[in-house]
Amino acid sequence: MKAIKIAALTLGGLAVLVLVSLMSLYAYSLWPSADNELLFTNGNVLTINHGVAEAVLVKDGRIAAVGSKATVESQASSTAEVIDLDGGTLMPGLVEPHTHPIATALLSAAVNVSGFTHRNRAEVIATLEEAVDGFSPNGWVIAFGWDPVMLTDLEAPTLEELDALSPSKPLLILTQMMHDAYANSAALEAAGIDRYTPQPVGGEFLRDSAWNLNGTIREVSAINMVFDAVPKPPDMAVAL
Repeated sequence: MKAIKIAALTLGGLAVLVLVSLMSLYAYSLWPSADNELLFTNGNVLTINHGVAEAVLVKDGRIAAVGSKATVESQASSTAEVIDLDGGTLMPGLVEPHTHPIATALLSAAVNVSGFTHRNRAEVIATLEEAVDGFSPNGWVIAFGWDPVMLTDLEAPTLEELDALSPSKPLLILTQMMHDAYANSAALEAAGIDRYTPQPVGGEFLRDSAWNLNGTIREVSAINMVFDAVPKPPDMAVAL
């Protein structure tokens, strides 16, 4: 009986190995061959750096030439596969593998501190100061787009700096990547978060060497604990 079970397991493992091999061969069959050569012509080719071209030549999966039809065709071999665009348009495939469309829509009403609209840290701080001094319908100032990747001088704010920006009004700044946030003391207090608050699963409230909060909040589970304290709009303010 034991030998039968071992034989069955062996056959099962062999079946899995065969299946994986077949899948690998199928994936490989879809990959361009080494001598693959495609000539796209008779249309408009939109490029990033060369405006609108007439043709493009692709060899072994890489762009080999782009420009006028005559120039590109002169670099193609006689065995190149010609793709007739028939007056159509060929453009780069822009891939965005990581998006948060719903969150982005909801945050469109937040104070914009993006690197797309600010040139340096001083401009970001000026925008935050203006927002704190302005009207806030729910009593909080929520900003989005803090981006140290685009603005190289944008180091994280300290809790002291956040409290100086907004001594009494809750201030919450969400970074562009939405995995870090910065909150002043008023926001942390409104959320019931202090030095004794346990770290949430998958997130953390950063602290200094004396275990005091420093204003930086990391990952969604911790950030949501602060967002949960933000007053919700009245039902009449939500359009269905």
